[in-house]
Amino acid sequence: MNRQSYTKNKKAITTLITLVMAVLSYLFIHKEPSTDSKVSPVLVGQGSLSYSKHARCRMECRFISEAEVQDVMENGQLNPRKSNPQAQPCPVRAVEKRTADNQRVRVVYGLCAGKKKVITVIDLENEHKCSCE
Repeated sequence: MNRQSYTKNKKAITTLITLVMAVLSYLFIHKEPSTDSKVSPVLVGQGSLSYSKHARCRMECRFISEAEVQDVMENGQLNPRKSNPQAQPCPVRAVEKRTADNQRVRVVYGLCAGKKKVITVIDLENEHKCSCE
């Protein structure tokens, strides 16, 4: 192999390695969490829990208790499509689980300044006529 051919091959290999590293970096950074992920303990752990007026109205209309909301938050499955962990100023999580009375419930909540706030609560299988503003 002559020197010119060696230099050309070395440049091609370097370019290929750089391209592969760029693609892998992009995939790693933009990787979506799996749908069977548990909720981040950071959002479930200690801290005060409050409810928006909208969440309270939805819970009452859909017959979902605070205990059920807490259970969904602690033991539910993260729905990455309905979550936004990069939301500013507060990351938002959507968690789903069947309750003891067999309702399929989604709880959407956020974490701001160390405080968890339930934004809304949804019964995923039944349409309820709620008039919550």
